Amino acid sequence: MQTVSMILDIWAILMIVLTVFLIWRGLLPALWRLGGGLSNKKIAIYAKGDNAEELKKLVSDLKIFKGQVVVVRSDNELGDAETAHIHLIRWCDFKGSLDKIMLKKHKNDALIVYCPFKDGQIIDELELINSKENSLIVGFRGRLLNDIVTSLITTSYEKR
Repeated sequence: MQTVSMILDIWAILMIVLTVFLIWRGLLPALWRLGGGLSNKKIAIYAKGDNAEELKKLVSDLKIFKGQVVVVRSDNELGDAETAHIHLIRWCDFKGSLDKIMLKKHKNDALIVYCPFKDGQIIDELELINSKENSLIVGFRGRLLNDIVTSLITTSYEKR
């Protein structure tokens, strides 16, 4: 009876050690990246007029993002967004400047094209958007919030 008890104790200790090891290897790195992703990222918002204020308020209302927000309101201000990790484009305002914005985007940066259904469809530029890494097209505000948070996490690997 004592042998069975000792074997079960050893088994329980091994399972506890294995659980701690798996948490250390799997969960902690993800939480570390999440913290890094949320703390110091820079988001560039490409929008004009009320759309710019709406998207800036949407990002600032997240309350978990502490990075810098740069609002680009014209083609002349595109250079201000070169160091951004996330490029959020309001489609109806900057559809003619997509090529220029793509040149400013680094390989590991996220490109989120926000195109609500009232703004029309993205047809001609689908291949261009799809050709770049970390590129998304979003039509809903709720999905936009989810994609911003996901992009904050996935772009947290590269240091600048």
